[in-house]
Amino acid sequence: MPSSPDCFPSAQFNDLEKPLGRVSLDIDHSLTRFIETSAASYIYAITDRHGWSLVDSVRGLVVTFPVGLWLMRWVSHGREPTTNDMINLVVALDRGNGYAPLTGQIQRQRLRLLAMDNQLERLVVWYAR
Repeated sequence: MPSSPDCFPSAQFNDLEKPLGRVSLDIDHSLTRFIETSAASYIYAITDRHGWSLVDSVRGLVVTFPVGLWLMRWVSHGREPTTNDMINLVVALDRGNGYAPLTGQIQRQRLRLLAMDNQLERLVVWYAR
C-alpha cells in the first residue's frame, strides 16, 4: 500500500476488506446524519457538480456510505473504531464535496461504471455488513 497520512495506520488492502462488524450507534450516527443532512439539503446535487445529472448526483451521495466505512476500517485498523474517528472522517467526506477530482467527468464515469449491473448497490450492501 502506498504511504499515507499519519492518521492512517499501515495496512494491507486485504486487511481493510474484513467486515467491521457491529459498530456503536454513536459511531454510526455521525455518518448516517451526514448522509441524511446531505440528502435533505440537496447539497449533494449542487456542490460544484456542474453538468451532473440528478442520477449521477444521487450516485455520488450513495457512494459516500461505503467510502466512509472503508475509511473507518483504515483509520481504526488494529483497534476499535471511535466516535472521534467517524467525526473526523465525516469532516473529510464533507470537504470532498468541492474537491475538483471528485466533481468532474472522470468521477461521473467511475460512478456510472459502479452502477452497471447493480455493482454500486452491491458495494453499499457489502459495506453495511
